[in-house]
Formats: sequence, structure tokens, C-alpha cells
Amino acid sequence: MPRLSVPRRLLCVCVLATCVFSTVETVTCEDCLLETCTQTPKTCESTDGCFTNMQFWNKSGTAFAGFKEKGCLSGCVPLSFSATLGEQRTFEYKRQCCQADRCNQNFPVFQKSSVTNGVECPACYSEKESSCVPAPLKCTGPEKSCVEVTGTGTKDGETSLEFFGKGCATESACNLEDVTLMGSTQIRTSCSRAVDASPRQASTISSVLAGVFLLKLFI
Repeated sequence: MPRLSVPRRLLCVCVLATCVFSTVETVTCEDCLLETCTQTPKTCESTDGCFTNMQFWNKSGTAFAGFKEKGCLSGCVPLSFSATLGEQRTFEYKRQCCQADRCNQNFPVFQKSSVTNGVECPACYSEKESSCVPAPLKCTGPEKSCVEVTGTGTKDGETSLEFFGKGCATESACNLEDVTLMGSTQIRTSCSRAVDASPRQASTISSVLAGVFLLKLFI
């Protein structure tokens, strides 16, 4: 009889361990789309966390389109980027992720810089053609990469918008594939080498050219 007590104890330990490890905590998240939020927080699945997504599409410094979203998301990956295309069209995107109850209550704050950073990129924008004629654009803040972006918007299953643009962007905006903007627009991006347009760089280039010219005179 005493020999049977050991297996029984082991069985009890195994059952207890199974109960402990099978209990997975869930979180509640704010649930909003655009300006409409549910009355009570949403209880997420056991594998989900909370997310906040905020986007602004501006023209000449005036916001004319925005998108806000909160909710539950499995495998949430944070992403933040901004870009300035031709015709002073700017876009800002920020997705934040968290793993605590109602941790997504607040929307992120955008603080776009207007201070030039010495980088210059070709910039243009078109909603009719797959190309456009670029003009030099002085980049600002952390936008130190030259970006090329194509976008396709859909509505009711049909294409409603196609655009192409070039300009300045943060490095995090480079090489994006099928990122959804404004709820229904898919974009793809690629970046090229930026041109340093700072006075110091221009002065250095001028000095080199002057040196080459003088060298030719003495040869």
C-alpha cells in the first residue's frame, strides 16, 4: 500500500501543473475606429495584445485626412514613419503595441520637425501617372532618406485611387510592402541614396573642382 502513495502524489502534482500552465491571462483593450469607440473595453483573445494606430495625410501643412484605430491584435509589430512628397504632401504613421489592460487609451502625438537636415531629395506627386517630374526638396528632421512610393486605394472591391510620389522619408519608411494606409490604401516603397545639400558639402565639392582645375593648368 505505501508504494501506491508515490504515484498518486505525482499524479496530483501533474494535474496541478497542467491547471496552472493552461491558465492564460487575457487583456482588455480600447476598441475604436475613426472617432467611434465602443462603450466598454474589448476582451481580447489569449494570444492578442492591444494596439493603437494613428495616421495623418496632409497637404501644404493642413491636415485633410486622418485615420485612428484601436483594438486587439495578434502578433502586433510597432511601426513609425513619416514622409514628405512633392506638392508638400506629408504623411505620418504610428502603430504602437502593448500588453496590459487598456494600455492603448491614448493616441500617439506627432511632432513633425520643420528644421532642415542638409539632405536633398527629388520630390513630386501624381494621382494620374505612374511617374512624375521631380524637383529638389530640402528634407527636415529625421527624414534623411529619398523615397519612392506607389499606392493603390480600393472601395467596394474596385480601385478608387492610384498615386505615385517621390520625396524625403525616415529610414523606417524604406522598403515597405503592402502596408495599409487610411484603412483601404496599399503602398509599397523603396529608397535611394540621399544627396547631402549642406553648405559644408557644397563647399567641399567646389574646393575639389577648383583643385582639379588648377592642377590642369600646371600640367
